[in-house]
Amino acid sequence: MRHTLLAIALTFAAPAVAQEKTVTVRLTFDPAAAAAMLEKGEWVTVSTYFFGDPAPGNTLPEDEMGQVYLGAETVTLWPADQTIQIGGSLGAAPMSSVIAPSLNVNVFSARFSTEDNILDCGIVDGPFADMAASMQTINCTLIQ
Repeated sequence: MRHTLLAIALTFAAPAVAQEKTVTVRLTFDPAAAAAMLEKGEWVTVSTYFFGDPAPGNTLPEDEMGQVYLGAETVTLWPADQTIQIGGSLGAAPMSSVIAPSLNVNVFSARFSTEDNILDCGIVDGPFADMAASMQTINCTLIQ
């Protein structure tokens, strides 16, 4: 009985898939973008989508592109040059359902003070392992 309870406790205590790495993203804003955001009191949203091609034996639904959704992270930040970590939430994701996880990171104005996005930012897109291997940079400029 004691061993059975211990086995059950260990089963529920262990994560389904260990995700120890994150992707480091450096956000930068050119002077015009930073000034406009400050003047408007606007913030920036970093939206990350995790997905992957289905692994053999996958039982999760696939989207219209044939990929498996693994989750998302969205954070709203003050628009200053800074470094953030992305991917910490993947620890509970069903990683065995995909061949290799990928991510797509988009950055845009949070639209607190204006209904239109006023930033033109780069993106990060590709296999999670490749993106985690080195710092990724997303530069933002003001939409003219």
